[in-house]
Amino acid sequence: MATNRNGEFHSWIKIGGLVFLLPITLITWPLVGYFIGRYLEQHSPLVLFISIVAGLTVTFKTTARILRMILKIYRDIGKKQIAKKFSES
Repeated sequence: MATNRNGEFHSWIKIGGLVFLLPITLITWPLVGYFIGRYLEQHSPLVLFISIVAGLTVTFKTTARILRMILKIYRDIGKKQIAKKFSES
């Protein structure tokens, strides 16, 4: 029983870490795209726009991936709780 609670606790810690990662991702990648675009802007003025769009694209893809990971862990916790209820009865 202690290992079940311990595993559940670690799952919630994973979810917390992933949720903490979301705002960092939402801020970091557009800024990376902006600064790369500013650096490369010497070649073409369109490069800044393209790099910001690329940064936003990476942001959305990474956010979707993090949310899928959170949902998978949350579903695993729910399955373990349901299995525990059936095994007790």
